[in-house]
Formats: sequence, structure tokens, C-alpha cells
Amino acid sequence: MKKEVEIISGNLLDFPSHCKATGISTNINCIAHSCNTLNTMGAGIAKQIKERFPQAWEADCNAHETGKNELGWYSEATFESMFLENKIGTIYNLYTQDNIGEGKQVSYDAFYDALSRLAQNLDDEDVLGLPYGISSGLAGGRYAVIKAIIDDIFCHTNKQAYIVKYDLSCESRSNWAKSEFEYYV
Repeated sequence: MKKEVEIISGNLLDFPSHCKATGISTNINCIAHSCNTLNTMGAGIAKQIKERFPQAWEADCNAHETGKNELGWYSEATFESMFLENKIGTIYNLYTQDNIGEGKQVSYDAFYDALSRLAQNLDDEDVLGLPYGISSGLAGGRYAVIKAIIDDIFCHTNKQAYIVKYDLSCESRSNWAKSEFEYYV
């Protein structure tokens, strides 16, 4: 069994097939990020996802309209990309906070529940990428707690997951996936 989820470098929103620094193959075809239940996706990596992958925003809107954006759950969106091994990618909106603003907004219980549900529903060929500092920037969570939750969930499963730390030397030279958390460290 794995002890902890590996942190790699790259641009999460480019669905890295390998770590830019080491060249290690990852084949990430799914990404997940924290969202609030207010249907905003107005800041941080959520805003970047909304702009770059409108399907994720549509899934969030649909979940909001149908009342399925409850804490501890998630919505999902798929899209086609010629750059992915199986040509299909998935973005998961994890509902981990019911408010926005200063201070701690993330619910650790909701984060655990949403990520656990997601991990249980991943197919064996799915490889999940999470942004470095997920729920620790604008959501105000302590990264040590969040990382411990991620490690706990994935060390008890055979599912593959990576935490992707934005690397300025990424070939695309874009600023799409630098997490808010990374601006603070």
C-alpha cells in the first residue's frame, strides 16, 4: 500500500502525462478541485477551470439548479481532447465549502466525504490530478490537514492520484493552473 500521494510538477489544467521535472509518466485524465455550493467558481483555480473548461461550469450550474451541490458531494464534466490517451477527460467539482470570504471556509469533513466518494467511483484506468494546496488558499484550510486526508483516502485504495504543483517552466508557459495556495507559500 502507498504511504502518501506523490507531488509532481507541471500544469494541472494541461492534464500532464508526465512530471515536468522528472519525466515520470502519470497519464492524468481526471482532475478535481474544491468548489463552494454557491455556484460561483469566481476565483482561484475554480475560475481558471470555469474559463478553460466550460463543461465543468455547466456541471456546477446543473448541480446548483437541481440541488445536487451539497457539501461532501461532487459534480462532474467530461470533454474530448486529442491530447489524452483515451481522448476523454473528466473534471470533478468537489463541494467542500458552503461560503466564501476571509478565513477558513473549507469543511474538512466535506472535503473527506467528497474525495472519498470520488475515489470510490474512479475507474481502474483513471488517474486523478489534484492542485497543490487544494482547499488551502482562498478556502483557508490548513494544507497539512488536507494532505493528510488525501493520503488517507488514497493509501487505502488501488486508485492512482497525484498532486500537481504548478511549474513556471512548463512548456505551455501558461499561468492557468497556479493555485491560489502557491501565491501564499
